[in-house]
Amino acid sequence: MLLLANLIYRDRVYADAPPAAPAAAPPAPLLDQISRETQSLFQSVRSGLVVVELPPPQWIDPFTDANSPMQKWGGRLDPDFLAKLHAQLRAASSGATSVGAVLATSQPASSQPAVGKDVGPQPPPNASRPLLIRRPDGDFELVTPGAPAYDAIIGQMAGPRFLGLVLDDSGHVLIPIFIDKDALQGRPMHVFNSQSKPVVARFVGSDRQTNLTVIQLESRLGTPVVLAGDRPAEGSLVMLLSLTGDSGHLSIWTGAEQERGLLVSTSGSVGGFARMGQFLSGDAVRPIVDQLIQYGKVRRAALGVAIRQSETPDGHPAMLIEHVIEASAAAEGGLRDGDFIVSLAGVPVADVSSFAAAIAQGDGPTDLQIVRNGQSATVTVNLKPQ
Repeated sequence: MLLLANLIYRDRVYADAPPAAPAAAPPAPLLDQISRETQSLFQSVRSGLVVVELPPPQWIDPFTDANSPMQKWGGRLDPDFLAKLHAQLRAASSGATSVGAVLATSQPASSQPAVGKDVGPQPPPNASRPLLIRRPDGDFELVTPGAPAYDAIIGQMAGPRFLGLVLDDSGHVLIPIFIDKDALQGRPMHVFNSQSKPVVARFVGSDRQTNLTVIQLESRLGTPVVLAGDRPAEGSLVMLLSLTGDSGHLSIWTGAEQERGLLVSTSGSVGGFARMGQFLSGDAVRPIVDQLIQYGKVRRAALGVAIRQSETPDGHPAMLIEHVIEASAAAEGGLRDGDFIVSLAGVPVADVSSFAAAIAQGDGPTDLQIVRNGQSATVTVNLKPQ
């Protein structure tokens, strides 16, 4: 009985006593070293990273919709009732004029003058309105409605910002998105970093196939980055920075990253861009940039095939030829429907972006490594840049 009482008393004292102070965390020299190395790696490219602010896109205003009550019945509605409709629509959209919808950008909606004093100035009928559209790979394009494009989901954004890379001392900056020059309508772009005021930039050129745009700053900003490197080996440690420049992380490269980001290799160079399972290496980007600076566009040869991203029978990434166009370079070179293109001029083409970059460098007789009926073969095509 005495022993039981002592145990109860002891448990009660321990229960009422304040908790003991936690033990000091053991030192983590390895984590400290990794943190320092990560900071050093980021600082090696930070001075060459800028943020590019595009002009706010001119979204389709619901008041210009031909099916809107203000359009259909505007001339016959009581002015007070019409004002209430305006107020209700404004409240429903929280004062915003942007809408979320699926649009065919090749078929611009007609624009009609809206009714009501609070709508503000409207564009003339059939005016081209630049639209920010989302690509299938998760990125964005700024295009005019009349540009050849595909259906895209229009999101609610204003004044989008994207990460840019300072390329040289002449102020050329690379943006990992496609921008249609006509969509800018002469409006300026502003570029800035964490230590400066915005600098105005002008459009130089863009390439839709690789989803890249080059602009040029009016005054110097930052220092050039090293843009170089091939596709990382699987298992490599890389730093991925978001294409908007607002986040980043270390990652183990698996070869099929389903995310978007600017890749920084452990050597401190910008190794390319990862885009939802696609990758465009720094070595592949450099020739595209050179052409955009020199010509304002990419003088790419036409191979003459309809292709899609796929895998060879033994599981290697490749481009599958679904159709060969008659009298094209592909047809004259002997390519067939169902062939898998593995490499072009010795450069592996694992996805659409890498293929578009490789074909942009082709000029004259060019060897293609293909797989046909499970067997490897080499086909030579004559590429003529346009």
